[in-house]
Amino acid sequence: MNHGKKIRIVTQGGTFYLDVDGRPDGAESMLPKFMARKAQPGSEDLGEFMLDDFDVQRLSEEAFLYRLRREYFFKVGDHYRAIRDVNIGIQIIELITTHAGNPELSSFFLQFRPDQEIFKRTAEAKLAIKRKDYSLARERLEFAACFIREFEDRHSE
Repeated sequence: MNHGKKIRIVTQGGTFYLDVDGRPDGAESMLPKFMARKAQPGSEDLGEFMLDDFDVQRLSEEAFLYRLRREYFFKVGDHYRAIRDVNIGIQIIELITTHAGNPELSSFFLQFRPDQEIFKRTAEAKLAIKRKDYSLARERLEFAACFIREFEDRHSE
């Protein structure tokens, strides 16, 4: 259990605390375990690596915690940590959408991928603006727009 720095989140439902580093709730992250399972020799080639509904639930709960924390960091201007957390969220969503045994769950979680890309690229643009590198900021935002157009082309019905 992590006993490091905490951030305080106040919602209509109450107040709770998230760890600044590591998994936001202080528990052990599930992501490395699933990534290690996926990386086992032959699991990818033979199509053996699949997430059952319970695996998806555990990963989605973890992704939700990272989302809460990344939104906090973004709001307070800690864009490095916001990017760190959105990158973890991207890994989780890509793992779910690629390997969920239930195609409905895979499709459901796919909708969250554009949001993550926008968040990431906006945070990168804000960091570039702080350094007065406006061309990099524009590039990051254009990259997000390109991602959204390509995503829509690939996934529109």
